[in-house]
Amino acid sequence: MKNIYFFTFLILFLHLTSKISAQSEKQADAVVDKLLNTMEREAFSADFMLEIKDKSMPQTITGNFTMKGRKFKLQSDEFVVFFDGKTQWVYMEEAEEVSIFEPDEKEINEINPMAMLADFKAESTIRYVTETSTNNVYYVEMVSKNLRSDIEKVELGLNKSNDNIVHINQYSRNGGTMSLHLENLKRGITASDNVFVFDRSKYPNVEINDLR
Repeated sequence: MKNIYFFTFLILFLHLTSKISAQSEKQADAVVDKLLNTMEREAFSADFMLEIKDKSMPQTITGNFTMKGRKFKLQSDEFVVFFDGKTQWVYMEEAEEVSIFEPDEKEINEINPMAMLADFKAESTIRYVTETSTNNVYYVEMVSKNLRSDIEKVELGLNKSNDNIVHINQYSRNGGTMSLHLENLKRGITASDNVFVFDRSKYPNVEINDLR
């Protein structure tokens, strides 16, 4: 999906602070668990802005998405992605082409932030980040314990009043960052399974590129 104390008479303080820190980490871990469990049970939708910053190709993508467990539909000005839990369709509007394939776990994580968070949590140390909290948003960060992981740290910004996700910031070991900003998040919506499947009848002139 990242405190050193001094000398003898501070031993007691160190002992107490260690307990508080451990409790804080447990609370932060519970926050992430609750978030992931809620997102797994409920369908939800949101508008998003994704900012990708790296040396090769920085870019900004805006759009909206609907998710239900691991199923999702993601729509931007240039493309629409459907994923029904097994098969993924990527429709490019300008080219009137849809590519069909069955992504592996890594490919799913690259486009579905909830899937990425669930997998990244298992290998991370989780804690509150008090220095970046604001009046309306608090932050929890997950720092990878796996030095071979491409992702070094993931930071979650959550609304203090309802625990809705506001930001997801991902930091890679190569220096790149991805920042996902969410607005108009709606939880517990109704979304049939058909929402996450490409309906060819709605795109009569589409060219099919089946890569399965």
